[in-house]
Amino acid sequence: MKDLSNTAAADVAAGSSHAMLSSPNGHLFPKFSSEEIDRMRRFGETRHYAANELLFRTGKIAPAMLIIAGRVSVETRDHLGRAEKIVEMGAGEFIAEVAQLSRGPALVDARAIGPVESLAIVPARLRALLIAEVQLGERIVRALILRRVFLIESGAGGPCLMHTWPWIWMRPSLRPVRS
Repeated sequence: MKDLSNTAAADVAAGSSHAMLSSPNGHLFPKFSSEEIDRMRRFGETRHYAANELLFRTGKIAPAMLIIAGRVSVETRDHLGRAEKIVEMGAGEFIAEVAQLSRGPALVDARAIGPVESLAIVPARLRALLIAEVQLGERIVRALILRRVFLIESGAGGPCLMHTWPWIWMRPSLRPVRS
């Protein structure tokens, strides 16, 4: 699959299989300048990954938001465990999901295509970054929200538990009154 990051016009022309990826990808996949990455360095640490190494895996707690230097494939899995590439990401882009703010499980796999160096920002430091660097934080949060919407729309939103009698779990004062 082609690199979809920051190529909205090319993606629309090529006809992406994922409609949301055809939207302005500057918001879905922002690319940080070297100056912006330098501003974020105080919140993280450098980590290295070998080619084909998993940066994080579906269902496992993702250790950190990763701002990468290198190429990473982001993939989702179907019910049989088969991987489908969503996007390839490159230098200056970040890999994260909104679940990482609360140390929730990842909804996608991220695999190094070649050697990758990253700036890893753990959840507590990521929350600090969002507050201290408001403009960068706004771009990060916007991307996290749009990515979650994309994953839900594409069926990778995780399990949905339902019960036929939802008020059973409600406090007695909130239960519907039966006549």
